[in-house]
This record gives sequence, structure tokens and C-alpha cells, in this order.
Amino acid sequence: PRANGAAGPPVVIDPAAAAAAAAADEIELIPSKDVMLTMKQCQQLVLPLKREPNADFFTSPVDPVALNLPDYTTVIKKPMDLGSIEKKLEARSYSHPGEFVDDVRLVWANARLYNPPGTIVHQSAVYFRNIFERNLFMTVKPDAPPPPQVMAAAHSEAAPPPLKGAASFKA
Repeated sequence: PRANGAAGPPVVIDPAAAAAAAAADEIELIPSKDVMLTMKQCQQLVLPLKREPNADFFTSPVDPVALNLPDYTTVIKKPMDLGSIEKKLEARSYSHPGEFVDDVRLVWANARLYNPPGTIVHQSAVYFRNIFERNLFMTVKPDAPPPPQVMAAAHSEAAPPPLKGAASFKA
């Protein structure tokens, strides 16, 4: 959902983030079909993300009615969140680890699509995506240094400041 969760313009915390958001989309991702992980490794990629500030944006499904987001289901065709991913991991619903990677990437993509650049939710999605991609690379290829653009992306976006009452907003 939009960072403000109500009618009116979204809350923009960093106007410079709009330009940075476009550049952040240019990092090279490991193709999900090439990812070979155990389900335990998948869980280990999700758990640290849930401990980050602003993780509440991404830990449960968006409730468009409760958040007064009438256009959410029009804009977001396939909702996804980290809690649903954890449930799918526990139920062993993924037939290939690449499906897990696709779902995690969908969380960040949905949040960036629905929330304009410069909002806390969009910035958090970019930050979380960069951290996930760095950690994924280091898990999949532990003996290879991550490409410079992956490391630069993971360090270029400092964690957005925690939002007071963040649990009331969702990605």
C-alpha cells in the first residue's frame, strides 16, 4: 500500500530517492532458474530481513479494505509478503528454490510498483531487495565475490529510518 494508507499524496521522506530508485533497478540479478538452494537456506535468507527496521511493511498480506486502498488489487495482480513465503516454505509448497526467489522478488517489486519513489515503503523495498540480492549471491556463490553493482546497490541505500507506527502501514 501507499505509505500514507489514506487519500491524498503519499508521504515522501526523501525527494532524492526518486532518482536513486531508477538506478537501483539496474543491478544484475541471478536468474531464479539458476538458483539451487535447500529450503533451510531459503529460510535463512528470509529471517534476517524480518529483523530489519520497517520489516512490518512486508511481513503480512496487504489488507486493501482495512488500509483504504481501493486500487490495490487493480495495480497489484499477484500480492506476496514474507509471512506467506514462510508459510509456503514450511508447507514445502515450492517445487524449486527459484520459485522462492521469484516470490521474494515479487514482494519488493509490488511495493515499488504501488508506492512512489521517495516514500518510506518504496525506499524500504529497494533497501530490502538490495540486501536480499547480496545475501542470495553470497549464498549461491560463496566462493565468488559479488559483482560490484550488487555490492554497491546493497551499500548505496542506507536503511530508511524506522517509521513510528510502521505496523499500521503495509507494502
